[in-house]
Amino acid sequence: ENVLIASADGFVRIYQVREKQASEDLDASAMNMTCTEILIGINQVFLEPSETLLGCSQCQMIRNYLGDDIMSGEIVIVSLELTGKMRVWNFQENELREQRNENQRQIRSNIEFLVENATGTIMVACPPKLSGEGDLTAAVACLDGSLAIVSLGVVTPKAKKDPSPAGTILDNWGAGSIALSLAWHPFNHVLAVGRRDGIVDIIPATKMGQHRLTHHSEPVRAVSYTKDGALLVTGSDDGFLAVWDLQRRVPTMVHHVVQAHATWITGVATLADSRRFVTSGGDKKIHVWQLDQMYAPVHTFQSDGDVRSICTSNEQDQGLQRLYSGSDSGLIQVFSMD
Repeated sequence: ENVLIASADGFVRIYQVREKQASEDLDASAMNMTCTEILIGINQVFLEPSETLLGCSQCQMIRNYLGDDIMSGEIVIVSLELTGKMRVWNFQENELREQRNENQRQIRSNIEFLVENATGTIMVACPPKLSGEGDLTAAVACLDGSLAIVSLGVVTPKAKKDPSPAGTILDNWGAGSIALSLAWHPFNHVLAVGRRDGIVDIIPATKMGQHRLTHHSEPVRAVSYTKDGALLVTGSDDGFLAVWDLQRRVPTMVHHVVQAHATWITGVATLADSRRFVTSGGDKKIHVWQLDQMYAPVHTFQSDGDVRSICTSNEQDQGLQRLYSGSDSGLIQVFSMD
């Protein structure tokens, strides 16, 4: 399994995670986590250690494939820097696996561009199965509160047109205070947006049937859909956690926890069963929640630092559901969610 890490020194690192031995419990002795690739810009020079502060704030991998198979298609990796610069790397379907050896590789980006007016802190690439044939795009938060839908300079296989120039703003979605969190619906071309003023917007690509959720009073830094697309989970700086039912005519809050964390909720990750999800906070805690038991977490992990990001693995079909977290201390932790 590959894990992408966006680093404050401006580089994206790919770690390969392997089980060293069969074990019922996932711990450090049973795993091997090795940095196999460092993704750098066209003119970047890799120096380690580095004290660069305006580094890489976001990175994401999508598959250039119009179907539902998450393991098919060309790999496209996208990163965003605090300066608003975005980089794109393309890999053939099995290129990362087949070309690995014992030496750490440095791989330069294929495409680079600057998004004017970007906050530099949040973007989310859109899987082609949502946007359809044509340009691959990413939604990028802008300083005026809008979301720029930006071309990545790549098109889907057998597209009937050439790609739009990388960095072209194809559309602008939404308005309001600055967006702090973004999430695409798993099946529909719909974007959830958490904002600095506590508003949560649900914006379809058609711009028809938008919804604005107003129960948060503090900045919303975490939004995530469940894997089945039926629910939206949101979390804000006062520790308020909300679960929204999207199958009703108007999205309705069906669960909430007044103080799920002692301070900021920094991330939400939903699990494969769509009944459990995970939250991270500035209180150095990671909570696992279950929808039929929302009065308290079903489990809590402790981190050595304030947890800034969490994500789940894509290997649930092999029974290997993992959670990854990154803290402000630079620590990466891996948890078994089986």
